[in-house]
Amino acid sequence: MAKLTAVILTGGRSSRMGRDKALLQHPAGGTFLSRAIALLGHLDPHLSVGADGEKYADFGVTRIPDRWPDIGPMGGIASSLEALQGPILAVACDTPLLTRALIDRLTSAFEQHPEASCICFRTDGFVQPLCAVYTEKTLDQLHALIGQGRYALRPVVEGPEALRLTLTDEEARQVAENVNTPEEYARLTASPDRRRERP
Repeated sequence: MAKLTAVILTGGRSSRMGRDKALLQHPAGGTFLSRAIALLGHLDPHLSVGADGEKYADFGVTRIPDRWPDIGPMGGIASSLEALQGPILAVACDTPLLTRALIDRLTSAFEQHPEASCICFRTDGFVQPLCAVYTEKTLDQLHALIGQGRYALRPVVEGPEALRLTLTDEEARQVAENVNTPEEYARLTASPDRRRERP
């Protein structure tokens, strides 16, 4: 079976936050990025980065330049699949409640369903494309969508060869909650329960 490599997506502009979300302090300690690296340490984590990727050099993780830095996560995922020439587990850096148990569900499903083109979670009827396994089988479709100027990942994760896993309500919250604005970050850091959460 092909090796599964984790890729942390850091290339967003963080325009609504006003500063780099990857470098925000996580309430459980460290930064969002350092926590993601620790969470995914068993999967040889790499970083998908934009033009300013040099600022992450001190994290000691291999960086993969995003060939399409202006189209959102799709560019980072496609660039990583090209660079690694193997399946990836893509995770957005701004999912602070993600747990090792959820990562293990994805890796187990990858091992059990080698036929799947991608594997993601479904929450409340919506798929979650930014915590998902993507295989090389998706690369032609990603290239086609990019060529058409269609940058949403939904056609990929809802395709006929994609596997979608269901979650409990608590698991859904852990996967779906991200931090895009100062107000959302303030709510995250104000919660005593979240200050105790660890990978």
